[in-house]
Amino acid sequence: MSYLVTIIVGSILRPEYTIFIDPVSRIFAKGLPYSGVIVLLFVVSNLLIIIFATGVFRSVNSLMTRAGMISLIIACITGSILFNFFPMDPWQGVRTSADIVHNNIVTGMALLMLFSMIFVYFGSKSEEKLKRISNYLLVSTILFLVCGIASSICLQYYWNLIGTFESLWIIIFLQWLTVLSLNLNNNLAEKKEKNE
Repeated sequence: MSYLVTIIVGSILRPEYTIFIDPVSRIFAKGLPYSGVIVLLFVVSNLLIIIFATGVFRSVNSLMTRAGMISLIIACITGSILFNFFPMDPWQGVRTSADIVHNNIVTGMALLMLFSMIFVYFGSKSEEKLKRISNYLLVSTILFLVCGIASSICLQYYWNLIGTFESLWIIIFLQWLTVLSLNLNNNLAEKKEKNE
């Protein structure tokens, strides 16, 4: 949720930013006003996801699910480094070396997020707490992959749909986190009821 708030606040602070055309990274491009505020909001979002992933890691038994949470934590740390030290240049119609470095780090972060989703899906097969959402985990992982590939293709060929696919990609991931969280919360509530 905090990630969506960050994107909305960034969009308000950057009237030239178009969510369906521009990549999210454009709202905190180097040297633009309010970049520090937006970067801080992204870092807070990543910190909250790290806290969530740590909680999941501690509450599950499956090694695959735990590996997924480690991958997610590394992705969030990578994202926080990216936002602070490797922002994109303001869009000038050409790709700069800063943009190339930034995009390569984003690709690494996206792969870590994808690995997290894949590991959690395979972990759900042996993790009793996740079995009921196993099919959802598979579908969301496939959709995340498809949107990530489409976003990369749009970026490579300068197509104006990058913002659309990147937004879908982010929404799928945030929804995945939400479903995972709600499912684990329901499991805790059921376990508590049984103990009473």
